[in-house]
Amino acid sequence: MPTTFDDITKVLNDEESIADSFKEILLSHLKELQEKTGMTQKELKAYIERIMVM
Repeated sequence: MPTTFDDITKVLNDEESIADSFKEILLSHLKELQEKTGMTQKELKAYIERIMVM
């Protein structure tokens, strides 16, 4: 999973995996996102799914 700017840049160069990679990154930070937003994991997962189809 990408963790540095260079890693993310390499992932972005592969157009087919952009959304999946960002989804993986967001899902891997669910606990942190949950603390910052006050949303439940279920709400965050649903939100991430919604923004990935936009």
